[in-house]
Amino acid sequence: MKLKTKWLWGILPILILLVVAGFASAESSTSARSADTQSVLQKVISSKKLTIGMVLSIPPQEYQGKHGEPVGMDVDWANLLAQSLGAKLKIVNVPEATRIAEIQAGKVDVLFSSPAITLERAQVVAFTNPYLAAGTVLVTTTKSGVKSAADMAGKKVGVLSGTFYDPIAAKYLPKAKVQHLQSTTDEQVALKNGQIAAYFRDSNTAVAVAAKDSSLKIITGNFGGVEYDGFAVQQGDQTWLNYLNTFIFTMQSDGTSVQLFKKWFGSPPLYSPILTKQLGS
Repeated sequence: MKLKTKWLWGILPILILLVVAGFASAESSTSARSADTQSVLQKVISSKKLTIGMVLSIPPQEYQGKHGEPVGMDVDWANLLAQSLGAKLKIVNVPEATRIAEIQAGKVDVLFSSPAITLERAQVVAFTNPYLAAGTVLVTTTKSGVKSAADMAGKKVGVLSGTFYDPIAAKYLPKAKVQHLQSTTDEQVALKNGQIAAYFRDSNTAVAVAAKDSSLKIITGNFGGVEYDGFAVQQGDQTWLNYLNTFIFTMQSDGTSVQLFKKWFGSPPLYSPILTKQLGS
């Protein structure tokens, strides 16, 4: 018994050291994890720097001005976001093909550029609530006589080659004739020359086009689902996501989002991003 007691007292200091070392290691590991998982929100507030990725080739939403400076509706959104955080804004022009990879790699704090919210993309990035929505509409002329989809029977509808409008035309305008065109300029020329009676376009672009040309009008209808766009961030940062959602909610609830859309597109949006109903209906 004395030998066992002596042995225990002999190793007790070693056990104490191991336990203390274990606690120290655990505390160090916890601190390291905390540092590694610091929210982008805290990082932006402390550094007073906010980096946003945009595809600066989507006018009037986001594009480069005469001197190469970022301009457009999304740029206004970005400036207001930076202002709310007391941060200096840096906009990075990212390629459209790799825009999702830019946020995955953490090269930007948040990605604008209207990435459509899809289940496939949600597997690799986290999306905010929608800040923009777009449906498919027809653009026609005021003299075409087209007042609804039914009026397109026997008429030609313009479809840009390589777009997703082919199946939409087949499903919703089965009695119309599809005329494939190579560019938006070709569509406009064909429409003005009477070669086509209308062409398909997303509602936001259509609003901008019609606002600049009084001879054009928009035909809405059941042409498939509505696309909802959100900001994209890295997965796992719920704090940052919560702040961005609150920012979007504030912009929508006080009317700022609609005001910015009207400023850049010329008219209010046809579809609401708040998942309720078509605006004006």
